[in-house]
Formats: sequence, structure tokens, C-alpha cells
Amino acid sequence: MPARAWPILFCLAAGLLATNPAAALPVAASSPPASTRPTAAAAYGPLQELITPSFDYAGWFEQQTVYTGDAAYFGAYALTPVTQTLYIGLGAARPAESDGALLALYDGATLTALQDTASGFLREQGFIDMIALSDTLVIPGPDPCCGDDWKWGNVYTYDILTQQKTKYRVNNGLVNILHDWGIWHDGANTLYMATSACHESISDPTDTTCAGKYLGKIFTSVDGGAAWAEIARGDADPIGAYRTYDILGLGAQLYAVWNDDYTRACGIARSVNGGVTWTRIADLHEQVLCRARLAAFNGDLLALKHDRTALYTLASNGAVTSHALPGFTVRDWSYNPFAVDGDGVLYLPTDDGRIMGSVDLATWQTMASTDRTLFTLAYWPDQNWLAAADRGKEHASLWRLDLDTATALTLPAPPAPTASIEDGELRLEWAAGAASYRVYRSASPYFTSHISLLHAETSQTHLLDPVLGDAGLHHFYIVRGVDAAGNLSLESQILGEFEFALTPGT
Repeated sequence: MPARAWPILFCLAAGLLATNPAAALPVAASSPPASTRPTAAAAYGPLQELITPSFDYAGWFEQQTVYTGDAAYFGAYALTPVTQTLYIGLGAARPAESDGALLALYDGATLTALQDTASGFLREQGFIDMIALSDTLVIPGPDPCCGDDWKWGNVYTYDILTQQKTKYRVNNGLVNILHDWGIWHDGANTLYMATSACHESISDPTDTTCAGKYLGKIFTSVDGGAAWAEIARGDADPIGAYRTYDILGLGAQLYAVWNDDYTRACGIARSVNGGVTWTRIADLHEQVLCRARLAAFNGDLLALKHDRTALYTLASNGAVTSHALPGFTVRDWSYNPFAVDGDGVLYLPTDDGRIMGSVDLATWQTMASTDRTLFTLAYWPDQNWLAAADRGKEHASLWRLDLDTATALTLPAPPAPTASIEDGELRLEWAAGAASYRVYRSASPYFTSHISLLHAETSQTHLLDPVLGDAGLHHFYIVRGVDAAGNLSLESQILGEFEFALTPGT
């Protein structure tokens, strides 16, 4: 007799387009490159796509830069609004991971690429930050590439009025700089920048020659980013024997994110004299997530805990307070996760696809609920919008939340599906409780309900799936309710089926 597959059902606890301004066209007038991405809703309740629904950002990025976006990590890593225009920093992958970066702008009607390949503008591995100084954008280079080595760090500027793109590299003061990370302006005349360096005694900095010679450094510029002067270094100051990841000023104090060992979490150092001397905050020693940017909130410094389960506030008197996040974690690999609106509400993206808001870090409200990898946020004052980005080659998009009309959401209750076998098919069933339902399917039991795993949408309270009969294939499911406005519930528990083969006589 042939082997027979026996099914087992079980439940797991849940845990557009232009190369330059002169050639810009209205987004809706052009078709994006062909894409295999599934058609999905252009809105999740109040969260609306900023540009043409399902526009292929990765395909457009490749057209402008020749670089292919990473399947999981392509996206907009920095969003900077300036009056009526949103500037967008796109990276082929995470900063310092893969070649390819692009600066773009969206003016409410047109998406325009601000690229200048001939001058070497944005010859970088990814995009991490930018800051607006009046009519100029200053952009730190996270990792020189594509013909540029580590002998100099790159800084770029874009003149908003003249559209002039400038690259500062040789003799800019950034000797042996591997990575420019966070940048901050004091509102007067001085830019501060956190960097990762190779010791200047190394004449040809590479991964091999710099081994054991890494250190963090902090630089200042008083001419808008053209020339830089070192003010602190990790082999003499407590700002990072390995890396310095960010810098922010608040009141009369400067704060820097330091790291001594790449296998360990980061800490924060403080200077009360403009960066001349630094002291480490003992209560935050190796407690901070290195790459998440610092922020100011309610007069305190705000930092993310290394495991993304809590926020730290640091008062001007040095007092540290930990604020546990209730039932959610901040999205992983989010470099710019915090945004604060004009009313003092803090927003952040979560691992389960929501945008959460709080005025006191104790009570949180759901402002949007999606099946997307939202990871970058920015407040756009002139529109009173929250701008957001999600990532991934097939699904990267830009979104907006209109804060004039947005209110805290009451989500549908998560479905509680059961599984059974009906006429040789797997039957999932759940009680009514939403306008419609999304069913996600994966071959792995360790998955989340991302749009890429969307298997079916239905207004019914059951689904038949003809997946039984193959002992080599296993299937796992999550169900989410969707209300009439398009808001998603939290995830159901995970249901699964797997089969095993029995061969008589064995």
C-alpha cells in the first residue's frame, strides 16, 4: 500500500516620476515599472497612501540609480518636510549595508528624483538622515561607495532655491570616516555630527587595515557642512571606543549615543560645555538601541531601549525614567522612529504594523493599524500630517495620517479561528465581529501577518483551503478582522496544519 498522509491541526499562541525637476510629471500621469506586488488597499482607515496607490518605488529607484532595492529593507529611511515639500531619503537597503541612495521630493503632486550621478551626489550605501537649514538640506553620508573609499567621509547639500547639489569630500576634515550617522544643528551657527572612524594613522582604511582601529568621533561645522572640525574622539573621550551613532542638543546640554563593542547595546554620554568634555550616564550604560535616533519630548531626551520594549527619558538634571510599552514593541531597524506633532503628541511605529500615539508615555492610543512594515515617521507641520514609510522591494510605500481629522481608533476584536477538515480541505472558521477578514498564510509557524503573506480576503466567517494531501507541505494561518473603514484588528492566534506519512509495515 502507498504511504498515506495524515493531517494534524493545531493552534499556537499568538504571539511619478521624474529624473530631475525639469522633467517632472504628475505622479498619476505615468505608469510605474512592472511589478509583481499584489494589489492592496490604498488606505487603512485614516492612513492613506501619499502618492499613487501601489506605486513601485523600488522599480523607480532602480531606474534612477541603477541599484536594486533589497527584498526586505529597501525604503525611505529619512523624511524631512520643508514647508509644502516632503524630502525623501531612499536607501537600497539599511544604511551601510548595500550600494544605492536617492534623494527625492514630493510637492503634493509630483515625485521628483534629485539625482546627479556625474558629480557623485549621494554616492553612498543607503540613507540615514538629513536636516534642513533654512533653504539648504545637509545630508550625512552613511557609507561611501561606488568609487569612493573610506579615506574621507562624504557630506552633501541640496540648495532648495537653486536646486544646486554639492558633495564635500576631499579635505573636508573628515579623514578616515567610515560612517556619518546622526546630525544636529544648534539653531544658530553650528552643525554637530556623530561618526564612525578608522584611526587616522591608517593610510589605506579598509575592513582589514582598520581592524582594532575603530573609534567614534564627533565633528562640528560652522559653514553649512563644507568643512568639519573634530571636537571629541572615542580613544580620548567617553563617546564610543567603537562607534558614535547620534548627537542631539537639548537646552544647554549635548547628548551622544556611544558604543564600545559592536556586540553590545549602546549608552548615552552628556556634555554641559558644548562638547569639550563628556560624561556617561550610568543608568543608561549599554541600555540603548544604537541606531534609533534620539528625540526631544516634553523637555526631556528620549531614547529607545535596546530590546525596543521601553522608552527612556533623561531629564536635564540627569534623572532617567523607564517607560514600558504596553503590549507592543517599536518596529525593528527603525532609524527615525519618533515624530512629535504640534500638540506635543509622540508617535512611533510598532512591530505589529500600528502607529501609536501618546502625550505622556503612559497611555497609548492606536492611530493606525496595518499589515505593513511601517518604520520611518516624520511630522509635516505645514500639512499637519504624519508622514510614514514602510519598507521592502515589493511593498515599500509612503503614507500620510491627517492629524486634523485623525482620532484614536477602536479596533475590531481579533478573530478566534478554529480549524477542521471538510471534504478533504482545511476549513478555518471564526465568529462574526468585523465587516470583512484577511487571512494570512505561511509555510513557517513563526510569522506575522504582513501584506506579502495575504492569502485571502473575505466577508464570510469561514475559509476553505485545499492544502491537505502532501506530507511535505505545512501551512499556518493568522486571521485579522477589518472594520468598515479599513482598520485591521490585532492578530488572531496562529493556526496550523501539518501532515505525516505512514507506510504500512514500517
